[in-house]
Amino acid sequence: MIAFPQQILTISMYAIAGAIIGYITNVVAVKLLFHPQKPVRIGPFTVQGLIPARIEDIGKRLANILSKDLTKKVLVEALREALGKGLVRDLVEENIDRKLRETLARVHPAIPALIDTRGFAHQIALIVEQVVVGGNSEQELTHIADQIANRIDLAKHARQALENIDSRELEAMFREIAGKELRFVEISGALLGSLIGVINGILTLLLTA
Repeated sequence: MIAFPQQILTISMYAIAGAIIGYITNVVAVKLLFHPQKPVRIGPFTVQGLIPARIEDIGKRLANILSKDLTKKVLVEALREALGKGLVRDLVEENIDRKLRETLARVHPAIPALIDTRGFAHQIALIVEQVVVGGNSEQELTHIADQIANRIDLAKHARQALENIDSRELEAMFREIAGKELRFVEISGALLGSLIGVINGILTLLLTA
């Protein structure tokens, strides 16, 4: 019969080994989300990190978020505020730039830095100048927003900006968004591995008793 302290030691060793294996496994799994950043051929297989491999789809999702309806809504709000105050073109440009940055920041704080919102705002301000407006009713503002949305595809440029982002910047962005969740995945690997190790240790003792 195995002595009780020896049983505890055996189970503890299994638990520690399981925790280490589980933690390392999940750390590697998280790394594989982002690496390899470029496709790597291994025999007949091509290996690439999940996020870099799906960046085009992620860009399309962002474009969907910045769909025409959302863009138009932002433009109407910005135009209402700007034209309602009788602001000149430069201030219209500033106001629209601020609204666009606020909207993009709600998707993720890093996105406004990737997109030239000031350039879009300048183009929009020029278009507003060219449009004859008899007032600032909701219908007229919506009409202006329609014309702007038809001439400037913000969603397309947002998608292209994300697709052209450096892989390291992309990884940093995702870790900023979901850093706590990714860390939880790594730690949960240790916890689950430890639990499995305890079970294996108990079974080993029972089978060898």
